[in-house]
Amino acid sequence: MKKNILLVMCAFLMAGSMSSCWLNRMNNDDLSISVTDADDYYKIKAEYDEDRTGEVQTYLNKNFSPNDIFASEDDYMDINTELSDHTKLYLKSSPGKILIRLNKDENSKESYERIKKIGEGLKAELAD
Repeated sequence: MKKNILLVMCAFLMAGSMSSCWLNRMNNDDLSISVTDADDYYKIKAEYDEDRTGEVQTYLNKNFSPNDIFASEDDYMDINTELSDHTKLYLKSSPGKILIRLNKDENSKESYERIKKIGEGLKAELAD
């Protein structure tokens, strides 16, 4: 009898722990965004729920337009690229992760402002 009560209590504890982990994932506890605006570079790094990868890629494609960088949610990238407005940036991406780095010495003030605005928008997009 004591063994049955102990087993039932363990089952409840395990179920409670599992539901707590699930609720944490649903509350954006797995969201991490950092922005670095140094003298010579601007960087945004984000880690988020992999289920939001398509949303992030759609946002970035829209804002990098007319360039379409992403074709699939399963894309893994580690590239240096130049956008149609001559903005040069480094992009590293995988499901649930993105890193964008702009070298200020290689880009115009307008390019820096554009990428900074995109970064701020990405932060807002992921915070929702």
